[in-house]
Amino acid sequence: MADWTTAQQKAIDTRDKNILVSAAAGSGKTAVLSERVVKKIVGSANDAGVSVDKFLIVTFTNLAAQEMKERIEHKLNEELGEIQDNGKTLEHYSYLEKQISLLPKSSISTIHSFCQKTIKQYFNELDIDPNMRIGQDIELKIMQNDIIEEVIEEAFEQGTQSFFRLADTYGSVRGMDALALIVRDIYTFTRSLPNPNKWLDEQVNKLLNPCDDLDWKKILTQEDVVSEAISWLERALVICRLPDGPSNYVDTIESEIRWVEEMGTWPKNKLPQDKQSSKSLREQVQDIRKQVKKLLETQAETEDMFAEANELEKYTIKIGELFAEIVNLMRTFEQKYSEAKKERGLLDYADLEHMMLKLLVDSDGNYTQIAKELSTFYDEIYIDEYQDVNDVQETILSAIAEASGTPRFMVGDMKQSIYRFRLANPQIFSNKYTTYPKDDSENDICINLSENFRSKKVVLDYCNQIFQKLMSEQVGDLEYDEDATLKEGNKYEYNVADSMVATEPEVIVIETNTQTAESEEDEDFLAIELEAKMVAQKIKLIVDGKANPKMVYDKENDDYREVQAKDIVILLRAKSNANLFAEALSNVGLDSHLEGGDSFFDAAEVELMFNYIKIIDNPLQDIPLLSVLRSPIVNLTYEDLAKIRHIKSNCPFYEAFVCYVEQHQDEKLLNFKHELEYFRELSKTTTVEELISRIYKQTGYYRYVGMLDGGETKQANLRLLKKEALRYEENSKSGLFNFVTYLQKVYESEEQINQAKVVANKENVIKKMTIHKSKGLEFPVVFLSHANKQFNQKDTTKTTLVHSRLGFGSKYRDTETYIEYETIPYMAIKRAIKNENISEEMRVLYVALTRAREKLYITGQVKNNENFKAIVDLYNNEMNIDAGLVRKSNNYLDWLVLSGIKNITYMTKADLNKADKAQPQINNKVDDLLGINITTQYGDHKKEIYDKLNYMYVHQCAVGLPQKVSVTKLKNELMPEKEIIPYVPKFALDDTPQGAVRGTIIHGVFEHLDYINITTAGDIKSEIQRLIANEQIVDKSIEVIDISKMVSFANSDVINRMRQAQQKFKEQPFVYTLDSKRVDANCTGEKVLIQGIVDACFIENNEIVLIDYKSDYVDISNKQQSINNIAERYKVQVDLYGEALGDIMGKSVAQKWIYLYSIDEWIMV
Repeated sequence: MADWTTAQQKAIDTRDKNILVSAAAGSGKTAVLSERVVKKIVGSANDAGVSVDKFLIVTFTNLAAQEMKERIEHKLNEELGEIQDNGKTLEHYSYLEKQISLLPKSSISTIHSFCQKTIKQYFNELDIDPNMRIGQDIELKIMQNDIIEEVIEEAFEQGTQSFFRLADTYGSVRGMDALALIVRDIYTFTRSLPNPNKWLDEQVNKLLNPCDDLDWKKILTQEDVVSEAISWLERALVICRLPDGPSNYVDTIESEIRWVEEMGTWPKNKLPQDKQSSKSLREQVQDIRKQVKKLLETQAETEDMFAEANELEKYTIKIGELFAEIVNLMRTFEQKYSEAKKERGLLDYADLEHMMLKLLVDSDGNYTQIAKELSTFYDEIYIDEYQDVNDVQETILSAIAEASGTPRFMVGDMKQSIYRFRLANPQIFSNKYTTYPKDDSENDICINLSENFRSKKVVLDYCNQIFQKLMSEQVGDLEYDEDATLKEGNKYEYNVADSMVATEPEVIVIETNTQTAESEEDEDFLAIELEAKMVAQKIKLIVDGKANPKMVYDKENDDYREVQAKDIVILLRAKSNANLFAEALSNVGLDSHLEGGDSFFDAAEVELMFNYIKIIDNPLQDIPLLSVLRSPIVNLTYEDLAKIRHIKSNCPFYEAFVCYVEQHQDEKLLNFKHELEYFRELSKTTTVEELISRIYKQTGYYRYVGMLDGGETKQANLRLLKKEALRYEENSKSGLFNFVTYLQKVYESEEQINQAKVVANKENVIKKMTIHKSKGLEFPVVFLSHANKQFNQKDTTKTTLVHSRLGFGSKYRDTETYIEYETIPYMAIKRAIKNENISEEMRVLYVALTRAREKLYITGQVKNNENFKAIVDLYNNEMNIDAGLVRKSNNYLDWLVLSGIKNITYMTKADLNKADKAQPQINNKVDDLLGINITTQYGDHKKEIYDKLNYMYVHQCAVGLPQKVSVTKLKNELMPEKEIIPYVPKFALDDTPQGAVRGTIIHGVFEHLDYINITTAGDIKSEIQRLIANEQIVDKSIEVIDISKMVSFANSDVINRMRQAQQKFKEQPFVYTLDSKRVDANCTGEKVLIQGIVDACFIENNEIVLIDYKSDYVDISNKQQSINNIAERYKVQVDLYGEALGDIMGKSVAQKWIYLYSIDEWIMV
C-alpha cells in the first residue's frame, strides 16, 4: 500500500500509548501492523530502533504469524536496498541484517505457541515435563468421555443421596449421557475463565441464596416488549393493506395496536373471516399475531413470578443443590483428566493458558516476578484479531503489559467477532471501544480504520445500506455509525466496457411451493437441491462469459481478465448441504472443492477399509462383513449373499460364509477366506499401519480407487487412514482392536477428521466453504447461498445452560411427576444466549458480505414468489423497523428484506428446466464418444500416437526401486527366512512375555542399559528399575531379563575391549548409498539409500569392531547347527552394517560379533 490514509498513518506513528485499532473489513490492518513494527525496528533520527525480538506479536493462526514474519522480512529487505542506494552507514546495514536473522525465533506467534515457549522456559516453576505435547482434539475428547463415564460409575458406587437426586433429574432409562455432557460442557466453559474455581463457587452460591436484585430479573424485564409488539403489529397491518392482503383484518389489528400501547397486554380479539385474500398473506398475519400474543403473555407471566418472592426461590434453590453436586463431579473429573493427561505426556490449549496464567499471576491476584521480567523485556505488545480473545488470554496479555507498563497495540473489528462457540468474549473489545477516547488526550486511544481497499463501491454501498438498517448495540453489539460505515479505498479503475465488469449485488430466490414431499425434512431437501441447481446454472453462465461479471481484476497481472472458476466461491452457513452444490456444479461440467473437507468417514473408500479392519479384528460382525463382500474387493451380488445365508441362517454371517465355502469350494470366496485368515494372523505380529499397507497392496484396492473419478482424493484418504494408524500407535495403545475401538469412538464423537485435501489454492475450481472458513479471505465473485437457512439456536434447548455473567440455569424436573419446569435463571440465560446468538449471526452476515471484491450474489428459497415480492415491496417503502423486529427474524434473507434490498430475480422450477435444455448435455457427448468406430483412422497421427502409447521408459527398472530401504528389510528379501522375530505391538507386552515379546523386551534393555559403566549385578538391577521408572523400558523387563547373563555380557572380553577403546558407539544410526543391483539384479546404474541402526561398535587399532546382539532361540540338542543357522540368517545384515560403517568412517572392519543372549555366547561372523 503506497499511500497511507490519515487514520492508518496515525496508527503507524502514535507512540507510548495503548492503541485500539478498530479495523473494518478490507481496511489493511495487517499492512498497518507490519509497517508499524518495521518503522519501530528501523528507527529514525529521533527514535532509536527496537530489536525485533523485543516485540510480542500475537496472531490468531499459525498461518497469520508466518505471513506477518514474511511481511516484516520483505519490508526489512526493502530497507536494506534503500541503504545501499543511499549510501547509509555499514553499521545500520549490519543491524538490519541481524534483525532479519532474528525473525525466525522472534515472538511472532499464536497465543498458544507463545505460552508453550514460555512454559518450557519456566517449566521448573510448574513441576511439569518440558517435553509434553499438545494432544489432538479427537484424542482428548475420547479421553474426556472415558473419564466422565468412570467418574459417574464411581459416584453410583458411592451412592450418596445428592448424587441419586442428580441422576434422577438428568438421567434417563437410556443412561447418563445427558449428565456426562453437562459435566463436560461446564468443564470446557470454565476453562475459558481466569479463575474457574472461584467462579463456580460464586454461581452455585447465587443459586442457593437467590435475591431480587440479581441480573436474571434485569434480563427478563429490561426489553421494551411493548414497542416490539407494536412493530410486529404494524408489519401485520401493512400486509393487510397489500393488494391481495386480508383487508378485513385492518380494523381489528388497529384496535389491537391501540390496546397494546395503552395497556401493555394482549387483547382477546378474534379476526373476522377473509376468504377472498391470499391464503399465504393471511397466514403471515395470523402468525405475527400469535407471536405478539406469546411475547406479551410470557412477559406478563415473568412479571407475575417476580411479584411473588417465594416463586423466585421455589426451584432456584433446588437447582442450586443439583449444581453443587455437578460441580463436585466436575472437579473429580478435572483431577482425573489432569492425571491422565500427565501420564500420557499431554496438554490441551486451555492447559497452556492456565499454566501461563499461573506463571504470571499469584493466588492473590498480584503480578509475579516472571510477569515483570516479561513486561520489562518486551518493548510493545501487538494483538491481532483482538475481538476473538477470551478472558484467560486477556488476563495473560494484560499481566505482561501492566506488570511494568508495556504499551499494547490491539487490532480487531467488533463487526467480525464470530467465535463465541470457541468461547471468545467480544465484550473485551467492545468495552475498550466504548471507553477509549478517539483523540490523544489520554494514555489510551481508539483509531478507526473504515476505508475498504478490497471491494468495489457497489459492494460497499450495498453492505452499508443493509447494516445501517440492521446492526445496532441491541443486535450486533455495535452501532453501525459513521465510524463503522465502510468507505471506498480502491477506485477499481479499468479500461474495459462497463458491461464486462461487475455491477451491483443481486439477490436470486427460487420458488419451492411446487415441490411435493412426504415430510418437512424431505421438503427442505428438495428445496436446497433446487437452489443448488439454480446457483450452478448461474455460475456456469458466468464462467462461459454469458452473465455478469464477464471480467475481473487480476492483482498479479494488474489488469482485467476473463472470469475463471477459481474466482468464484460459494459461502454457506454450514457445510451440511455442500455436497448438493458439488453435485449440481458437476452436472453442468464444473469442478468444485470444499474447504475444510467432508467428514473422513463419509468417504466410501474409508468406510470400506474401516469395515475390512473391523472383520480382521472380529469377523463375526455381519454389517462390516457384508460391506466387504459387496465391495469391489469380493464383488458378490445380493443373490450370492442370499445363497450364503440360505446355507445356515441362525448364526453370524461369517459362519454361514465358512460353511458355504467348504461345501462349494468357490475359488473367489476361497481366496477371500484365505486372505482374511492371513490378515488376521498378520495383525498379531505387525503394526496396524503396516497391516493396512498390506491390505492396500494385496487386494489392489488402493490402485483400483486411483482409477475412479476423484481417484487422487480417494487415494489421499486411504493414505490418511494409514497416517492416522501410525499417529495412534505412536501416542496411544497399539494393536488392531485398540485402533478399531478408537476409530469407532471418533466416528461417534462430535469431533471429526476431515477428508484429505488434494486441491491446491491455484487450481481452477469453484470453492465452497463455510462463512467462518472464509474469514480473512477475499474473492472476486461471492455467492452467499442458502440465505433462508434458519439461525441455529440449538444451544438454547439444552436442559442446562451456562453464561459467564449470569451463571447456571437449568430446567427443574420433579422426580415424582417427571414434569419439567423452566426456572427463572434458566429463562434469563436462555434469553441472553438467544440475543447473543442473534448478534453474532449479524456479524457473521457482515463477514460473508464483505468477502466480495467485485460481485456479490445472495441466493435462497421462498415458498411463493408473489408473496415474497409483496413483503419486499413493503419494506422498500421505508417502513420503520426496530431492534425487536430484527431480533425476531430467523434467517439472513428475512434481514435483507427488512433492510429494503432491491435488484431481486425471482426463479421457478420451470425456469431451471428451461435453462437445462439450453445447456449442452454431457451425456450426449458421452454417447458421441461411445459411437466412434475404432477401426476407422480419423487423422494422420496414427504412428505418432502408437509410438507414444508403446513408449518404454529407459530407466523402467528404477521405477520399482524404493528410494530408501532398511537393512532388515533388505536382509529379509535377499535371504530365505527360517525364523522371523516379528514386530510386537505394545498391547501384547501386557501379557506374559513369550517368544517375540521377550525378544523385544530384551533388546530394549540392551539399547538403554549403560553396560560400559555398569557391570555388577546390583548396579544392573538398579539401573533397570530406574529405566522402568522413567518409562524408557517396559515394566516386565525386570521379570524377563536374566541379570546373570547381563553381568556376563558386560564383563565379556569383547565388551572389555570396547570399554578400553577411545571411540565407541551404541545404537548408531546410518544412511548409506548402495548400488541398485544389490537390491534388484536386473537394475543397474541406479543408487538406493539403505538405513539402519548398529547395536554397538568401537574403534580398535584404527579398525572397526562391530557388535550385534540377538535373542534368538538356540536348540541345545543340536547346538552347533542351530548357531550356524543363526549366523547364516544374519550374515547379510551384519555384512551390510560392516560395509556401510567402513565406507562412512573410512576404516576397515576387523571383526563382526553377534552376542547370543539365550546361551550367553559370542560368535564371529
